Amino acid sequence: MVALAPGFADVFRRRSLLIADHEQALRSGLGSLFRQEGFETYLAGDDSEAVRIVRHEQIDVVILELELPHGGGLEVLRVIRRVTVSRPPIVLTAAEVSGRTRLEALAEDAFTVVPKPFDEALMKRVVASAIRGAHLY
Repeated sequence: MVALAPGFADVFRRRSLLIADHEQALRSGLGSLFRQEGFETYLAGDDSEAVRIVRHEQIDVVILELELPHGGGLEVLRVIRRVTVSRPPIVLTAAEVSGRTRLEALAEDAFTVVPKPFDEALMKRVVASAIRGAHLY
């Protein structure tokens, strides 16, 4: 048997995606969409659930709502950055995004901020860009 070069097997690994949003229908819809694209998806309805998943699973990309109940998306982003070594790209979503909020999110190392409502094609492009930007291909 020939051994693969270090890191080579990771190219063929199934990608994982955490979707954290308080809207159950949106979580389910995005989860279904990305499962069809071959992702292993994890769904969270609040901040503590999102952090628990990130602590216990290898997550490649996070879609995180800014208005997430309890701590809010920016606080969850900060916690994710503290507790993960892999630093997955984090795509923030929000119904309303001020310039200040966008700048704060980017300063906290968010990949981008996507305003709601968004369409599925846009979110697929954003996640693909996040994967390429993080060299997860």
